[in-house]
Amino acid sequence: STVDNSVFYKFYNYSYPYKYTSCHFVSSRSDGTLVLGAGSVDNCEIDTFLPAYGTTSIVLMKTIFNNDYNNSRSGVGGVLFDSCTFKKDVMQTGTTEARQPTKLRDCLILGRLTGYYQQRLIVEGGYIEDVSLASHAYVTLDGVKGGSFGYTGDRAYVTRNCRFSSVSGWATPVFGNYPAGERTHRMGMISTGDVVEYINTQDNGAVFKPLLNI
Repeated sequence: STVDNSVFYKFYNYSYPYKYTSCHFVSSRSDGTLVLGAGSVDNCEIDTFLPAYGTTSIVLMKTIFNNDYNNSRSGVGGVLFDSCTFKKDVMQTGTTEARQPTKLRDCLILGRLTGYYQQRLIVEGGYIEDVSLASHAYVTLDGVKGGSFGYTGDRAYVTRNCRFSSVSGWATPVFGNYPAGERTHRMGMISTGDVVEYINTQDNGAVFKPLLNI
């Protein structure tokens, strides 16, 4: 079933796989809410979005999120944001190593991306104004462009084919359960002789060794 071109204030659907198109989950106080456990969202506007506990598959396409995405709920996996716009920050994604990670594909983040301790997030393409990764945030950035990049605490992130205007710090991950053969690319200033690509040599670990120099 499809719900089309409707306006809601606070909407909760924990299990029915409806498709929502051109809907608005907003209010004048910016506290509109959508809580969803199944189905898909296309070309909507949402103040605050939260996946339901135990969510395993949701697709959100070409949708605008007005508030932070900060999901502290456990047992969440299989959430895909495709060509969406986040006007503020992306923080907790609520997933763990045991479930399919949350993925952002070709999205625009106008705020800050931090990730969260031991929560896995995959970002493919798109643009992020500010990346400031939290300690032990298991974040993979692949083909992402952005303004600034940095991190705090212990490194658990991977970067490939990324380009940022400024890089305050970058190094290989020392935490995370990555497969053997996983690669990460250096970002920031590069000089002759520097290693520009590293490869993980320990399955389900994070032991990255130099692979390619310039």
